[in-house]
Amino acid sequence: MKKILFFSHESGLYGAPRSMFELAKNLKSDYTVEIVTFGEGGLIQAANDMEIPICNCSNWLMEVNTGNEKLTKLINKIGFNLSKLLITAKVKHSNPDLIIVNTILNSFGVKLANFLGVELLVHVREGTDYFQPNNKQTAKVTSQIVEKTTNFICVSDGVKKLLLERAGNKKVNVRRIYNGIDCGSFNDTQKQKSLAIEGLENKFIVGFLGSLVSRKGLDVFLAAAIEISKTRDDIAFLVIGGTESEFIRLAKQYQASELIGNTVFHHPFVDNPRDAFDLFDIFCITSHVEAFGRVTVEAACAKVPVIASATDGSTEIILHEETGLLFPPGDSISLVDSIMRLEKDSELRQAYAKAGFERANEEFSSKKYVSECKSFIKELTDK
Repeated sequence: MKKILFFSHESGLYGAPRSMFELAKNLKSDYTVEIVTFGEGGLIQAANDMEIPICNCSNWLMEVNTGNEKLTKLINKIGFNLSKLLITAKVKHSNPDLIIVNTILNSFGVKLANFLGVELLVHVREGTDYFQPNNKQTAKVTSQIVEKTTNFICVSDGVKKLLLERAGNKKVNVRRIYNGIDCGSFNDTQKQKSLAIEGLENKFIVGFLGSLVSRKGLDVFLAAAIEISKTRDDIAFLVIGGTESEFIRLAKQYQASELIGNTVFHHPFVDNPRDAFDLFDIFCITSHVEAFGRVTVEAACAKVPVIASATDGSTEIILHEETGLLFPPGDSISLVDSIMRLEKDSELRQAYAKAGFERANEEFSSKKYVSECKSFIKELTDK
């Protein structure tokens, strides 16, 4: 069988690695599949459970913290360069027929594929923050990847448009393929309530699920919590993602510390998103930038009504006033209005949950995602 090597920039089972893993496990019957990543997150265990070879290329030097910023950076850089040497040797030895780089965050995989002359496919999951960045280094990385790559999968039409604009006159082979979710895994008739969080009893729960990076819009979510807490004590805001220390630091930064344990609650990231959605009455995706938003589809599969910021990806998933509600990115007052509207109208919540579930099954199924990816991959490996 022909061999495919996946490069993942992280090992946590957040959206991008989770979607990559969904594809990898569905390719293993037709290809020899391996994964290269960094860290000790849930992706490692998931791959082991599916008997997919996975290389965690981190080393102890990458984790050193000397207390001296310059010395720490130097040691970490040495560790990362050693990891790159290990990966280069591994890839050369395994001699793959195709390298799939999962997100343009992993520029080394692109450079390595070009250096070794291996067919390359980049799965683009970034949006305007990478294609129209303020940061010069990010702009440089994105430009290098577009220059060195011909084959792309884009997770939304919005991302595809950004890529084609950046490519200019360069000829590229690009497909828009939406991420896919196995809706059946969310479709139990009753909620399990497997997460027990003290203080949420008898409260209407507005949920946030995802990493706590700034683009995910935790600031907007907490601003809405602050505003609603002024008049309502029966509505709780639950953040699931990141670590407790990360959350406490950000809650302080966004002036929501006083609400923790009363209006605002936190639980560390969970590998099984169903555990989170079982608690939510409403799910909010408040990103400032979102290329797709796998978690939005997961919420729809779990039959949780969705309120989403109107980013490129979310506007292709949520049809405003049909399968959920959209609000202008960064506009916490509009978010408050949407939350209060759904909280007061249980019939509307049910209608959006039903319509969202049906659209997810039709447009964003795992079967459709894997089938479209397989077709493109076969085209590349049969060259």
